[in-house]
Amino acid sequence: MNTTIDDSFEFERKYLVHDRTAIRTTTPSLIVQHYFYAHEGYAVRLRLEAHNPSPDLVSEIRDLTFVRTISDRQIEFDVATLAIKSPSIEGIRYEHESVIPTEVAIPILLNAGSGIVKFRHHLISDGEVWDVDEFAGANFPLIIAEVEHDEPVPATQSASFCVQDVTGDWTYTNEILAIYPYSLRP
Repeated sequence: MNTTIDDSFEFERKYLVHDRTAIRTTTPSLIVQHYFYAHEGYAVRLRLEAHNPSPDLVSEIRDLTFVRTISDRQIEFDVATLAIKSPSIEGIRYEHESVIPTEVAIPILLNAGSGIVKFRHHLISDGEVWDVDEFAGANFPLIIAEVEHDEPVPATQSASFCVQDVTGDWTYTNEILAIYPYSLRP
């Protein structure tokens, strides 16, 4: 079994999204993740993903907590991945990601304590595929859209639902949101 998903550099741009209209018609995936190491842009992350979460779960977005979401026996997680990442420099970041069994990842994450819960929507705008992350719990109501390419993404590239480029702003990285949630910011 090949357990490597990707071993490459990511070329991405990230943007804040203030209007939920664009994501209301999509069926999101549920992502739960914890950072075991995050320092100066380097990170080690463990993630669980459920591709078809219950609409009831999506409606509880404000109240979802990390441990409650993982321990919810009605959620069937489809995949677990372990990733290592380098610092991002102008939207370029090295990432290596490997699949691990979900039955191994769940108890590890249950004992991790805290992390991020978010819903990932896939949108197409002007022929580009965008991942739009709608954060739950302590990071609600934050929404971040990102576009990835096989080469550097121009800073001028965005979609109509994007309002502010935050590509170089480390405070909007998942590893920082995991330890310093959006709801605690002034």
